[in-house]
This record gives sequence, structure tokens and C-alpha cells, in this order.
Amino acid sequence: MLRNYIKIALRNLWRHKGFSFINIIGLAVGMTACFLIFIFVTFELSYDKFNQNFDQVYRLVTDIKSPQEVLHWSSASPPMGPALQRDYPDDVKEYARVFGAGFLMVSGEKKFQENNIIFTDPSLFKIFTFPFVKSLRAE
Repeated sequence: MLRNYIKIALRNLWRHKGFSFINIIGLAVGMTACFLIFIFVTFELSYDKFNQNFDQVYRLVTDIKSPQEVLHWSSASPPMGPALQRDYPDDVKEYARVFGAGFLMVSGEKKFQENNIIFTDPSLFKIFTFPFVKSLRAE
């Protein structure tokens, strides 16, 4: 019985080649789009899950409104962390400010630019659970 259904389906596909091609390509494109959306959503929902406190971490952003557009900055002013902890002590347990910088290093006659240097508050390691390869503390 099943073999008969498969035979009939293949005969109809062969008889209506153009219509079958359009249907099969449409099915393939639809399934591909569905899988890509699923992968994207899964990735976005798993972001920063390595951190033990991922459900308690929030990021402040700044929206600067001008007459032409709204700029979205991924930072806030440095006094914002202490002010939030002072004003909302029950909600804000810790804060960490992160600053990026670059320096021109000089050693004798050698000069080189060191980029991607990051400064942060010590509380960053209370908020995020980063694994350390080696500790720099003298023991």
C-alpha cells in the first residue's frame, strides 16, 4: 500500500515538473529560514550563560537624542554606578565600571602603541565568574 502511494507521488512529481520544482524549492527555503531563525534565537538566549549570576546582571546604556536621530551608546557615565547603589541599595548589590584605553609605551629608544587595555573596578570579579588561568597575587 505504501509502495503504491510513493509510486503515485513520484509520477505526479515527474508529470508536473515546473510546479514540483517551485514547491520543493519553496519548502527548502522555508525550512532553511526556520532553522536559521531557531539557531539565532538559541544563540541570543544562551548569551553569557557561562556566568553563574547571569540572571542578575544588567547593563546600563545611554540614549542620546538629537533632532535627526537617536544614538544608542553601550556605556553610561562613571558616577552612575555609585549613584544607583546609593539610591537603590536593595536592588543594586554590586556595580562594575569598565574603561578601555590605549597608551604609547616608551622603553629607551623603542616606542610602541599598546591598545585594548581595560581598567575596571575590583567588584567585576564578584559579578562575573571568570575562570583564572593564573593568579598574580604573591602567596
